[in-house]
Amino acid sequence: MRASSRTRVGTIEAPFHPRDALADPECDVELWWRMAETYPFEAQESVLYPLLTLEEPGRWEDLRREHIASWLSVYAGYILRLTPRLHRLFSADCTEHVLPSFERQYPGNTVVRDAIEAVRAYAQGLMTGAWLQVAGQRAYQARLTAEKASAAAGSTPAASQYQAAGCAAQAAERAAGYASHRGDVSAGDGMAKTATIMSIESAQSAAFAAGRPKGDAALYAERVWQWERLCWYLQGEQVGLHRRHP
Repeated sequence: MRASSRTRVGTIEAPFHPRDALADPECDVELWWRMAETYPFEAQESVLYPLLTLEEPGRWEDLRREHIASWLSVYAGYILRLTPRLHRLFSADCTEHVLPSFERQYPGNTVVRDAIEAVRAYAQGLMTGAWLQVAGQRAYQARLTAEKASAAAGSTPAASQYQAAGCAAQAAERAAGYASHRGDVSAGDGMAKTATIMSIESAQSAAFAAGRPKGDAALYAERVWQWERLCWYLQGEQVGLHRRHP
């Protein structure tokens, strides 16, 4: 693909947002890459994405590695596009992805798994907030147990694994806490926004601790998974899917 020095940005009729340039098949290549830093979802959905990333496969990976933490933050706004119901399901998915960190240390203990299922049931209208709060409280107790075990393990490798278990339990605790909150995220409910971000950050912490001594690589891999899952939800929102969770 030739890197045209011109764009059709100026010819698009108002109202126009800068990210709309990404959808233009004649968008200037360097402009596309600059816009992709701030609007990665729109970039991935654009017609140029498969072409430009085929030409420069390493460039997208470098961009993602540098910016993915901000893409998942509340400031990027992507998480906030989800409906309250999808927020609950996304938090549950992120917690489930690090569930092995808890179950490896506590085989047979279903507290965290039960909290995840409770969040999903609540999102589907199959459970009351009171029962969900009970599940969240049990996850909280599981977190305290794991944190005590991590402290007792001192500087041994087991300390990191118990720390990861505690973070996984904390992710479930926070997901349940958000799911039982009835605020509408789109209406600017600060507590609900914060709780959702905190839940996925706990999942990231679980991945980092479980991946030691290569925690940074594990953390990045977890963020990539979370971003791809978030994009799956955003794609469904665009076309009216996700009426039911798969």
